[in-house]
Amino acid sequence: MILDNAIKQASQLLKNNNIVSHELDAEIILSDIMSVTREFLIVNNNKNISKNIIKKYNQAIESQLPI
Repeated sequence: MILDNAIKQASQLLKNNNIVSHELDAEIILSDIMSVTREFLIVNNNKNISKNIIKKYNQAIESQLPI
């Protein structure tokens, strides 16, 4: 999956669950999982990311959703 698409999907999911800082949260969570800066994510937004990273990212995003 393309990095930018992953962030957009996660951001939309957070937004749909009334997370005000949805875009920032989506970027921070992915940057933490990938051990990179948010700036790296922005500059390299067309980079493909592995299925393993996506799996971890999706789990982290889901853990932020209200029950």
